[in-house]
Amino acid sequence: MKFLRSIFKRDYREYIRQGDLYFQEGKWHSALIEYQKALEMLGPQEEPTHRWIEEKLQNSRINLAVEYVQKGDTYVNDQQWDLAIEAYQTAKELYGEFAPEIDEIQEKLEIALEMHQEKMLNERLKHIGLEDSLGFGFAELRRIKNFGLYQIAPYDIRFDDSRHFTDRQIADLKARLKLNPEDPDLHFDLGMVYARYGFLTKAIEEMKRVIQIYPTHSEAYFVLGNLYSDYGDLQEGLRFLKKSIELDPKFELAYYYLGQLYEKLQDPSKAEEMYLKFIRQQAKTATPDENALQGYLALGHLYKKQGQYLQASVILQQYLEKDPSNEEVYAYLGEIYTLMEDWDKAFRCWKKVLELEPESDLAKEARQHLKELADKKKGQFLQE
Repeated sequence: MKFLRSIFKRDYREYIRQGDLYFQEGKWHSALIEYQKALEMLGPQEEPTHRWIEEKLQNSRINLAVEYVQKGDTYVNDQQWDLAIEAYQTAKELYGEFAPEIDEIQEKLEIALEMHQEKMLNERLKHIGLEDSLGFGFAELRRIKNFGLYQIAPYDIRFDDSRHFTDRQIADLKARLKLNPEDPDLHFDLGMVYARYGFLTKAIEEMKRVIQIYPTHSEAYFVLGNLYSDYGDLQEGLRFLKKSIELDPKFELAYYYLGQLYEKLQDPSKAEEMYLKFIRQQAKTATPDENALQGYLALGHLYKKQGQYLQASVILQQYLEKDPSNEEVYAYLGEIYTLMEDWDKAFRCWKKVLELEPESDLAKEARQHLKELADKKKGQFLQE
């Protein structure tokens, strides 16, 4: 009997030695298996040794959990949400329910789950031809309205640093909301973070909470309108965007996004009306900005789609009266005049692009158009 016990002791010690070797090499999973085998060799009377191996087992488990969290973070950076979910879930199981790290891992897991859901949704929306309408509006809204916690820098700069930074911001906002659950600006900021990174369901929840607390918050209605538009619920998007203008008739960005929404709803006359209102609101500012350009281009594009080339050229010329050095508008005008078969004006527009930005991608395009237009003008002259 003593002989048999000595064999078993030697066996479990072998497992421990092998486990220690794996542990030193950072092979946590293999170490975990070896220590588990050693533990199974012990009898209940060998309690001190049992606790000693349990400690080794726990250290391996924690190191393995950390490794899975790191894997999950890498998968998140690569936008492989399904693999990130699996990694974070494994880390949770390894840490155990009452580990202090659980809350942080749960937060990461929820974000990965949300992103996976949104990815699937966006793929479905893309499949049916609904494009994403969240764009420069949110960043501009942050600059114009100057809401909440992030007044030091524009919204995009604050939140484009890294996924990890975003996770911390979400956690920070949630912590602040525990202390001030009825603060509409905190809910708005959290909703904006969710919207900026595509967590549309959570963004909608936060914005609805804003208007529940503060029913005249026009910016929250504006964001909700765009979120519902992204989800494909165009009528609900329309309702919220209209409400934002009803609350603030000078809210220029809402007119622009209403124009975009009416285009999706195949209502060009309403889209035109909204773009014109947006342009008029922008005209009240001293200098045209990027938003103003988007309005003129959107209206020009609407006219072009309808074959109203003259109206498109007029509206783009109006923008050039404010900003005569914008090569993008000259390029678009060059396309319009080409469609109108006004070769001279098209030629002048593309030549202007070359003068303004001789090394840009548009300049390469301009050179090609100028060559084609020169051939057309030559052919027209020979015919005459």
